[in-house]
Amino acid sequence: MATFRFRTIIEEEIRNVARVFHDDPRVAEVLLEITLSIANFQEEGQPIAPLVFIGTDLETICNAVRGASPLPIGHGPFDADTAQRALKSCVPLGKSREWAAYLLKKGDRLEYGVLCTETSTLQLTSFEALRRSSRVEGSPVLGLTRLGKSVVELRGVSGERTLFDFSGRSEDLVTFPEFREQFVAAVTRDIPADIRDLARTFFYRVAVDILLSEHGSLVAVLKDSNSRPLVLDDGIWFEQAVDIADLIRSYAEPTDKKRRSLGSHARLIRSMIEADGITIFAPDGTLRGYRAFVRRASKGESSVAGVGGARRRAFDILREEVGDSLLLAMYRSQDGARDICAAVDLASH
Repeated sequence: MATFRFRTIIEEEIRNVARVFHDDPRVAEVLLEITLSIANFQEEGQPIAPLVFIGTDLETICNAVRGASPLPIGHGPFDADTAQRALKSCVPLGKSREWAAYLLKKGDRLEYGVLCTETSTLQLTSFEALRRSSRVEGSPVLGLTRLGKSVVELRGVSGERTLFDFSGRSEDLVTFPEFREQFVAAVTRDIPADIRDLARTFFYRVAVDILLSEHGSLVAVLKDSNSRPLVLDDGIWFEQAVDIADLIRSYAEPTDKKRRSLGSHARLIRSMIEADGITIFAPDGTLRGYRAFVRRASKGESSVAGVGGARRRAFDILREEVGDSLLLAMYRSQDGARDICAAVDLASH
């Protein structure tokens, strides 16, 4: 009888990544334990998509990920058992991703705790900041997070990244970067150039929320900002669109009220995306509606875009509208499957 061990394949890849820690074999052992653990990490039955950063110097980690206010929690021998204890102690504190777990290799000792991540809606996420950081000789930094269900990203400075997919899905999925970039390009296409970069950062965070949500989602971006396609007529449309570009301009005003408003709208959008139905944006960055259900023009009947296969069928109907009434349609199932359809390769324009 043949026995196939996927752990052996993963160990080989992780050993390659762990070489930045001077080929200490214990680092690969700890990284493997963390990767396997966070793939389906749960607290009291609720899944958590944690952020975990590993290095040898806490200040270097904070600089690389724009972290602050580190809080030491514990330490132990540098081994897999201590790593598991660190995750159980730290990961539940980061459910909102406002805090991340950190692990420090200090010789034969593993120190761990939590640090405050970059939470501003107009700044790069801590994980994206790590990707754009410059390599620091002698002070390696690695980051791990879960992307959707059973997918773990292992990322280093200067953009090195490895994805581990434990889902068992056989189909090829749209890559996470393509998913994010196409959505961001579509929803910011008509935003004025002077604030487009800030708007891209804002909607990058929205895209991350879509990818990390444990709820499935459907999103449509209109081709014409002032249109109301028949296929999406059955939904909650706002009499006055929510103008994210205007909120970004207001953010520059030195008042806490204005800044709270932008953050509150980011959380509002997250809640809408996690609701049943389709969330509707326009290419000028405005939010037009939510809880929309597709309507077949030939039959005049609505199709529930709520859960399971119904969401996929709704996406297939939206796909037919791309290039006509829609600029983009995107879909993510509750089990992590995802697809996107754009009128053109928006990210390259």
